[in-house]
Amino acid sequence: MGIMTRMALGAAERAKLATCRARDTLRNRTRPKASEVIMGVAADLLRPKAQLLVENALMRQQLIVLKRSVKRPMLQRRDRLILVALSRLNSAWKDALYIVQPDTLLRWHRQMFKLVWWRKSRPKTRKPRVALDAIALIWRISRSNLTLGRRTDPR
Repeated sequence: MGIMTRMALGAAERAKLATCRARDTLRNRTRPKASEVIMGVAADLLRPKAQLLVENALMRQQLIVLKRSVKRPMLQRRDRLILVALSRLNSAWKDALYIVQPDTLLRWHRQMFKLVWWRKSRPKTRKPRVALDAIALIWRISRSNLTLGRRTDPR
């Protein structure tokens, strides 16, 4: 084995070792402490089952969005609606949000609230502003007098 092969092998081993160290460091820094896990389980035991199910659904919806998108999560209108609805059912919704800021979710809720009340406050049927017989009269006069509404004097 030549000296260049040994140097290349050494560089490859060093790179592999550095990658393993980085992975272990990241794993250790992101792993929750045992006391945090025990406290979390104890807190979850005291919460109602319905609230845990809603929080689970909220996190699952975020995973669906993340699996669907490649780099930046692209939320569709349906995703926003589901996240807003699930956050309304869960009192600890801020703790379950990972891909969206709480302020963003509140903004979506306000927008949907405005949209719902705008649609509810609209009249059911649109009445014409001018009576139908007046419209018919205008059409009849305009057909009989072709110069109606046109300028006749050159200025």
